Amino acid sequence: LSLHDALPIYPLLLKQLKEFEVNISILSNIGFAYSGNIESAEKINNVDLLYNIIFPIMPIDKNSQLFKELDSLYFKKNNRNIFEEPGALYYFDKIMLLLSYIKNNNQSELSFRDYLSKKIKQYDGITGNIKFLENGDTKINLIPAFYSKDLKIEYYK
Repeated sequence: LSLHDALPIYPLLLKQLKEFEVNISILSNIGFAYSGNIESAEKINNVDLLYNIIFPIMPIDKNSQLFKELDSLYFKKNNRNIFEEPGALYYFDKIMLLLSYIKNNNQSELSFRDYLSKKIKQYDGITGNIKFLENGDTKINLIPAFYSKDLKIEYYK
């Protein structure tokens, strides 16, 4: 049982707001883009609950060659576009950074976190520009997005 099967939080919350006739656009967190919301809304037969939600997402260049290759591979395996599951794109960047650490941190005493903040400092990944701060935190750019009527994630303009 997956988390979104057990806890379809967003669609149920949105359903309650609709029942109380609250008709506003709602600003959500980044988790809204990849927390099983489409599947959860489909299970309660009410995908229109997703249409007034604005949520942040990373600025991905959907025209880049790397994105197109990953999207094609993901589609072959999952029969859906990778942008519909943006968490997969975060994982790709994490794996690439981990590979860099393994390849370039020969016998060093640097932890992975220190490697990122002291050696890498900035990474232009598939999810955009990621900055690694001295304290180990990251700084990323996010842009507003929404679900279109055909349940595709679109950038808000």
